[in-house]
Amino acid sequence: MPRRLSIGYGVAAAVLAGSAVSLAQAGDVVAWGQMGLSRIESLHAGVSQVACGAAFTITVNADGSVSAWGSVARVRVPADVGGIAALSAGSAHIVALTESGSLRCWGDNSYRQCEIPAGLATAVQAVAGSAHSLARTLKGQVIAWGDNEFGQSSVPPDLAASLWIASGAVHSMSIDANGALVCWGDNRSGQCSPPKGLPPLTMAAGGLGHTVALTRDGAVRCWGLNLDGQCDVPPDLGAVTAVAAGALHTLALQADGRVIAWGAGDSGQGDVPDGLADVVQIAAGSEHCAALRADGELVCWGKASSGQSSVPRGLIGAEAAWGGGSHVLARTKGSGLRAWGSNIFGQSSVPSGISPSSAPSAGLLHSAAIASDGTPICWGREDEGQTYVPSDVADATAIAAGGFHTVALLRDRSVRCWGLNAQQQCNVPLAVVGATSVAAGDHHSMALLGSGTVIAWGSNEFGQCSVPGGLRGVRKIVAGERHSAALLEDGSVRVWGDNQYGQRLVPEGMSDAVDLASGQLHLVALRGDGQIACWGANFRGQCNPPHDLGPVAAIAAGGEWTLAIERDMPPCLADINSSGTVDGIDLATLLGGFGQSQGTSTSADIDGNGVVDGFDLARLLAAWGPCPR
Repeated sequence: MPRRLSIGYGVAAAVLAGSAVSLAQAGDVVAWGQMGLSRIESLHAGVSQVACGAAFTITVNADGSVSAWGSVARVRVPADVGGIAALSAGSAHIVALTESGSLRCWGDNSYRQCEIPAGLATAVQAVAGSAHSLARTLKGQVIAWGDNEFGQSSVPPDLAASLWIASGAVHSMSIDANGALVCWGDNRSGQCSPPKGLPPLTMAAGGLGHTVALTRDGAVRCWGLNLDGQCDVPPDLGAVTAVAAGALHTLALQADGRVIAWGAGDSGQGDVPDGLADVVQIAAGSEHCAALRADGELVCWGKASSGQSSVPRGLIGAEAAWGGGSHVLARTKGSGLRAWGSNIFGQSSVPSGISPSSAPSAGLLHSAAIASDGTPICWGREDEGQTYVPSDVADATAIAAGGFHTVALLRDRSVRCWGLNAQQQCNVPLAVVGATSVAAGDHHSMALLGSGTVIAWGSNEFGQCSVPGGLRGVRKIVAGERHSAALLEDGSVRVWGDNQYGQRLVPEGMSDAVDLASGQLHLVALRGDGQIACWGANFRGQCNPPHDLGPVAAIAAGGEWTLAIERDMPPCLADINSSGTVDGIDLATLLGGFGQSQGTSTSADIDGNGVVDGFDLARLLAAWGPCPR
C-alpha cells in the first residue's frame, strides 16, 4: 500500500477503506462543538491513513472504516461512499480516489470544488486545496476545479506531464518526471516563486502562504511567507522522507521515524509529543498536526485537536461528565473516572485514589477531584499554583477547577481557594459561611450558601460577580469565562455577566430545567422531559445538538463544546410484538405508525417522547436481533 498521505491543504494520500455509518445506541455519550484529537493514541489504534483539513481530521482505519472528527458538519462521509483508495482534505471538503480510479468528493461546495468535471472518468491522484480540487490522470494531465480567485484552478496550458501534484490554501503545484516544480495561483507571499537552482524534487506541500518541497536526496527547501519562521528549515534536520504544511507551520518526517516541526506554535502545533517515534505518515491542518505510527497508532496535537468531542470508542455506562476548556472527565459504571481530550499539561491523565462518590471538576487546563480520605487532588497545568493543594486543606466535599485557580468546599462548609489570585478570585469573602457548593470561572469564583443565596468574587469586569438582587432558591451554580448562572428550585435559570454572545438570553419558557452546565461562552440546560436547551456562542456548533439525539440523562459543557449522556433504553423495548426478537415485524409496526403522535403508552414509541419518529427507528435498528435473556 502506498504510504504517502494527505498533507495540510491538499497533498494526495493513499488509503484502503470504505466508509462506516455509525448509529448511536441508547445510553451513548454524544458530544458536539469544537472537535479534534490530542494524544489519545490508545483510542485511535489501527489507523492506515490520516489526512487533516483546516479544522478536522479524517482517518481510514485498518478495518476499512472511515473516522472523522473536528469541524465535521460539512464533511460527514456519505452513506454510499466505499472502496476508497486515497483521500485529501481541504478546508471543508474531501476529494477521494476510489480503488477503481474514479473520483468522489463531498463537503462544502460553495465554490463548486466538489463538482467533478465532466469527462474526468479516472485519475491516479487527487488533492484538495482550501476551496479547490486537483486531479492527475494516468497520462500526467492535471485538471483543477473550484475556487479560482487567484488562478489556483487555472492549470498552465503548457504544463508538462505530472508525476506529483499538491496544493496550498490558494495555490497549486505540479512536479514532472525531471523533478521540476511548476506553481500557479496566489503568489502574494512568493509561495509560487521557487528559488533559482532548485534541485529535482519528489514532493511538495503548501500552507497559507508558503511552500515546502522535498528534494530527491532527502533535503528540505522552503519559500514564501515566513513571518512565523515556517520557512526557517532547522539546520540540523536529518534525511527527510515526507513534508507537510499547515497554515503557518511546517512538518518533516525524518528517515529515522521522528517528526520535526517549525514555524507558528501558539496553538501547540509545534509541540511534537515527547517520545513520538516509528512514524510513517504525517499530516497538518491549519493549526493541528497528525502522525501515523508503523503499528497503526495515531498521534495528534495542536489547536482544535483536543478530542473533547471525540467520545472514546467503547465508552459505555457513563453516568456523569464534567467539561474543561478542551478536555472531558466522565464517570462510568464499574470503571471509575475516564478522561479524554487535550492532555498537553496532563489534565487528562487521571491519577489513582480518587473517591468514586465525589464529583470531580475540569478547569481550563487542569483537573481536580477528591480522594477517598477527603484530600483534594489536582493535576494538569501548574504554573499558577492551581494544582498545588495547600497542606492544611483537607476533608473536602466538593471542588471546582477554574481558569488558573481551584476552589474547594470543606466538610465544615467553609471555602478554600488556591492558584492565580490576580483578580482576587482566591480571596474568599468573610460572608461565605455555610456553603453547600462552589463554582469557578476563568477569573472569578462562586459559592452557594445553605440559604439558597449566591456570593461571587474575583473579576467583575463583565458583571459576572454582580449577583442579581433578590436571587433566592438556588439549586445549582455554574460559571463560564465571563458570566455566571444559577438553576433555581422552580426550574428557571438566571444568568448574569457577559452577554456578548447572548449568554444572558435564557430561552423563553424555561421553567422545567433539572440541570445546568456552562461552557466558555455558552450554556446548556437539561429539561425534565430529557430534552436540552442551549444558548450563547455557537461559532463551533456547540449549540447545534445532533438531530438524532434521544432523551438525555446528563449534560456537560466545556470551552466550545457540549456533551450529553443519553438515557438508558432497555434493548427489548424495541421488541414491539413481544416475540423475543427485534425483527422485521417490529420494524413494519413502527413504520406503520411513523410520524404519529401516539403517547408514551404506545409500544412503537420506544423512547417515550410522545411520537413515533427517527429516534425510535434508530433504537429499533440498534437493538436488532434476539433480546437478551
